[in-house]
Amino acid sequence: MADPVYPVPVQLPPEPAVSSDSIPHSSTESLRHSYAGNGQLAERIDTAVGAVSTNEAFRMRKSVSQSAKTIQNRINYFKREEDRIWKGLEEVRRQAGKIEDGRGRILEKKLADKTVNQRKQQDFYQRKMQVTEMRHSIEHGKASTRAELTNLRQMQGQLRKREAHEAFRQKQAADQQRRLANSDKVLQQQREQLEAKLRINQEKADRLSRIRREQDVARRKQETEVEFINNQIPQLEEEEMRCLQRLQNSRIVTQSVLSELEGSLGARNPVTNLLRAKALRTQSVLEESQFDLAAVQEEDDEGPPETPTGYDFQPGERR
Repeated sequence: MADPVYPVPVQLPPEPAVSSDSIPHSSTESLRHSYAGNGQLAERIDTAVGAVSTNEAFRMRKSVSQSAKTIQNRINYFKREEDRIWKGLEEVRRQAGKIEDGRGRILEKKLADKTVNQRKQQDFYQRKMQVTEMRHSIEHGKASTRAELTNLRQMQGQLRKREAHEAFRQKQAADQQRRLANSDKVLQQQREQLEAKLRINQEKADRLSRIRREQDVARRKQETEVEFINNQIPQLEEEEMRCLQRLQNSRIVTQSVLSELEGSLGARNPVTNLLRAKALRTQSVLEESQFDLAAVQEEDDEGPPETPTGYDFQPGERR
């Protein structure tokens, strides 16, 4: 990603009718940059520079120092903006990681609930089979008992047949009542268990629905922020290229003025040395900017940044 650049607008003053007597010596260098495209005006400025005194050179140095300080402040501002953007991207990655962790926990919970339900069903079927077997065994035992009693009554004679038959009938009625009572109790317990299970399942479904809605809102918010940042990057890169172009033009004008001063005032003149130092600083800033652009171009050639681990959904995809 290219470093964000916020240019400082520069308004050029209107071109007045300039003469060598009306130009303040303290603003000679700024006038040269402002009217570099006017050949006659630049020649007049070079003529006025010939009378620079020590105090005026000091004021010019002070003006250049202020310009350098202004440039340094802009550089610091650019760095702060870059740090802010990177912090925003890190926050996006952290939020994506949290969303993926939540999805993993939900899947684990679903799997655990499914396993528990399967075990409950298996236990229920096993108990049901055991009850069925016990019932068959009891019925078989009862049939055997009835047969034995019948044989016994036949052996005891017709006298006790009625008494035995009445006792057997009363016993059957008591057993039937007991079984009915037990059946009602079992049915009530099963009904209560089923209602509790349905209530728990409904609570789980409501909780899962709420979690899905919250995750969907968070995902849409993060996608909107990422789209906004991506839309700002091309504009910042274009503004950076315009700033570099203006910086290159300024360097060319500075080199031209420096050559003219060296020809008219000499290579060791204080004004010439001052302008040469400024040209070197401008050249250094330009080289650093070109180095940063080359590094950014290499990153672009290598391809887009990898998606963070676990963040495999596409923008607009419903998870």
